[in-house]
Amino acid sequence: MVIKNTILDPQGNPFITKGVNIFADRNEDFNAIVNCWKFNAIRVAHFPETFWYNPTWEFDLLVKDFANKHIVVIFNLAMDSPQKGHGIGTYWPNKWDALTQEYSFFAKRYKDNPYVWFETTNEPGTKESLTSDPKKEAISWLNLNKTLIQAIRQTGNINPILVQGWCWGQDACDWSSAKVPIEKSAILSQGPRLLASDVDPLNNLIFSQHVYEQWNDNKQDKLYHFQQSVLNNEQALIITEYGAENLSVSTSQATQAMFQSAKKLGIGRFVWIWSADDNNNLTFSEKGHGADINDCLHPTNLTPLGQQVWNDNHTKALQTPAMPIIPQQSIQR
Repeated sequence: MVIKNTILDPQGNPFITKGVNIFADRNEDFNAIVNCWKFNAIRVAHFPETFWYNPTWEFDLLVKDFANKHIVVIFNLAMDSPQKGHGIGTYWPNKWDALTQEYSFFAKRYKDNPYVWFETTNEPGTKESLTSDPKKEAISWLNLNKTLIQAIRQTGNINPILVQGWCWGQDACDWSSAKVPIEKSAILSQGPRLLASDVDPLNNLIFSQHVYEQWNDNKQDKLYHFQQSVLNNEQALIITEYGAENLSVSTSQATQAMFQSAKKLGIGRFVWIWSADDNNNLTFSEKGHGADINDCLHPTNLTPLGQQVWNDNHTKALQTPAMPIIPQQSIQR
């Protein structure tokens, strides 16, 4: 659950995600994901058109294999579709009813498992649409998130829900080194309005951010200031995607800045991606999959990105939570 800007596990302890993005058919990789890489969370990218797998069957396997063993499973049910224009970069025109039904179905199905969370959208909004009509964009972002949050809460599901910033999730909306103006960030400008609304009486919401090319070019100060501003608003934050490349642009500088800022602020993070279909490989293997490590204790075939993730997961360091620890007896839903 969430207390102001701090994420707590079901036992009431501050919880920092060290996660990886996977596709829904990778449940068989539990041992490598959890026991070798030491991830404590997975984020599941899901296509809305179920043309190559049965989502209920696959999701049930993931819940059984991961969530039932206290590994957080975040279902991101708004992946792009074969029909371009209905997914990434838009607010799903004419698809709200379908999304509402899908969230309602799975929220009800897993409402009794506190390790199953949901993220409402993936990379919503574009710089162009934001620039042309920011008021309209804000209304769309707020309305869609309110609609999907209500759909989840009306099932009786009280688990955390992730809400992602706009501009493809990066929420900076420009490539300069200047600090992010509040009005350019959905998390900073619209997040407080979402929390102040009545869609989630528990305010059990986490805001999510992608860190890619908008955060390149040694923007450590910019990223730290942005993330600190989110936490100062008493908003919880998780980085749900970072990697080595995005749209053929290296994002190694952004990833380095992300690690520095996230570790200082106690912000969770998810690497893109376990089974690479792009240049974000974790291993030097034929397919670059995380499961292809050549040794579970001391692998020698890690990519630079894979080595960063491995070190992050295997280094035991005291991390200061964003807010003071809340005693278990004082936590009330």
